[in-house]
Amino acid sequence: MLIVGEGLKINEAMAIESFTVGQKFGPQDVYYTLELKEYRFLKEHLEADKVSSVQQYAALFGESRPTDRTPLPAYVVREGDTLITIAKSQYGDDSRWKEIQTDNNIRDFGALVMGSTLRLRNR
Repeated sequence: MLIVGEGLKINEAMAIESFTVGQKFGPQDVYYTLELKEYRFLKEHLEADKVSSVQQYAALFGESRPTDRTPLPAYVVREGDTLITIAKSQYGDDSRWKEIQTDNNIRDFGALVMGSTLRLRNR
C-alpha cells in the first residue's frame, strides 16, 4: 500500500474519513483511495487517566463526591453455607451464586471452606 502525505509520520493516530476501492483495466490490480484525518490526544486527557474520577472531582470542587452506596462487607463462610444460600441471604436472589463464584475464583462448587472470606458485589 502506498501512503502519500506531506509531513505524514508512520505511527500516528488517524481516523479514516473515506475509503474507496476500484479496479483499472489491465492486470487485475486493485486501487484504493484512503483519506485520513489526524487524531490528536489531549495532554490533559492522558494525565487524567492516572487519577481516579473521585480524585478528579475533589480537585475540581474541593471535596469528595458524596455517595449513597454502601459496600457490602466481606462474607465469612459458615458451616452449611453454599454459594446459593449465600447469594440468597446477601442479595435476596439465589440465582446470583455464579457472581460469587466468579468474583472469588471458586472452581469447585462444593469447595467452600468454613471461615474463609468471600468478596461480594454491591446490590
